[in-house]
Formats: sequence, C-alpha cells, structure tokens
Amino acid sequence: MAGQAIGQRSTLTVNHGIYAIDTTASPDTQAPLSGGTFSDGFLSMFLGGETYYFFDLYSKPDTRQTFRVYVDGGPSDATDANVYMVRADQGGAPPTFTPPNANTWPTQWTRSYDSTSHILEVTMNMEGFAEFKQNYDLAASNRCKPANYCSFNSSDNTCSCSLPNTNPSDPVYKSCQRACSQWSMKDVNCPKGGCYGFAVVFPSGFFPQDQGTPKPPPVTCTIKSGDSDWTKMFMSPVLTPHDACTYATLPSPQFCP
Repeated sequence: MAGQAIGQRSTLTVNHGIYAIDTTASPDTQAPLSGGTFSDGFLSMFLGGETYYFFDLYSKPDTRQTFRVYVDGGPSDATDANVYMVRADQGGAPPTFTPPNANTWPTQWTRSYDSTSHILEVTMNMEGFAEFKQNYDLAASNRCKPANYCSFNSSDNTCSCSLPNTNPSDPVYKSCQRACSQWSMKDVNCPKGGCYGFAVVFPSGFFPQDQGTPKPPPVTCTIKSGDSDWTKMFMSPVLTPHDACTYATLPSPQFCP
C-alpha cells in the first residue's frame, strides 16, 4: 500500500480477487504504526458522515473484483443514496469524482449490505459492460501516438507504424512497428471520461474502534482450489537473441500443503 500525501491510498490488486477493506482500525491501533501518538501521527481513519471513493487504475474489459467494506454505526443499505458509481479524473491532485446521480449503476455490477455482519459487498465487473469497453477502446486509440509515427486502425482497434518505409526487414521500421503495435496501447490507465469506481457514504454514527469480526492472519501460501483463476502456471516465453533476463527453470507453484 502506498500514499501520495493527498488523502488517498494505492494498493496493488489482482483480477478476480476479493478484498476486505479494513475501516475499523482505531487511533490507538494506528498510532504506534504511524510513528507517533494520535495527536502527531498520520492516521488513516474512516469517519461517519464522510464519503469515500474506490476506483481502479488499469482496469481492462475482463476485470472483475469484489470489495468488502465494514460500515457499522447506524442505518445503512446498498441503494443509490449510500453506494453509487463514480468516474474518477486522476489527472489532478487530489483526484476529482463525478457527483451522486451522475451515473447509472451498471447491471453487471452488484452491491449488497448484510445488516448482521455490517459488511457492504461491491463487485465491479467490466465483463460485458459495453460502456466501459467503448470508453476503454477510445482511450486506447488516443494512445496510438505520435501521429507522424503511429497510426490507428479503427476497424480492428490496432496501432501500427506509419513510417513511409514499410520494409519489414528494415531495423528502423521494425522498431517503429514494435513500439506502436506492442507498447503504445499496452496499458490504459483510465478509459475515456475517467476511471470507473464507486463511492460509499458512511453512516453518521460510524467511528473506528477495532470492531467487527477479528481479522485473520495473512496466509503465507496460496490455497489450491478448483478455480482456474488461481491455478495458473508459469509458461516459457518466446525468446529472442537479445533477451538477457531468463529463467533457467520455471518457478514452481507455492500452494499450501
């Protein structure tokens, strides 16, 4: 987890994962970890009555992730009044977000609140989300640059070299084609119009007091299951004579006994 001193936290996540967001760490719990006391430490506290935003950078059309958020402290539910979709403009510091009711909750996404456990569960699913795919492709096409070097083909959403010399054996053209087709649109940080995410309005009575179900200790191995998402094996890449960083033998999986 990282921060940029703008009231946010960034965490690496994997596709198809389920993540619990700990909103209950009390000031007394956080203070020793922050290097000071409650008065002079830099604490990350979730407070009642505030709105918190969650969004993905580098989502793709096959991204699907679930987030579980503890929101005890008063009446709560998973309606548009308390949980709504946002678009994030992360070009500034801090990021800005679309207001409530600016977006329609996607049919591919789910949101539910368990009044017994006080857990809000939100799944952001980009699979089959036509609006996301359209805006993702538009953002990708905008990255096919510079225009005098790369050209975008809208018929198949590909980027290729636009140099006049198209001799495939020419080293300059080969470098150009590799840069345009493989790297210019490799990673889209946000679709056109902003990253997709959701906002949660915390109940007015919420205050972090280490409440809720005790957190399990982190696991040191991967639990092997029948889910193909978590049983992927390493594969040998197609190497070229210029590849210097390679494995003599592929790493073996680290599954739990």
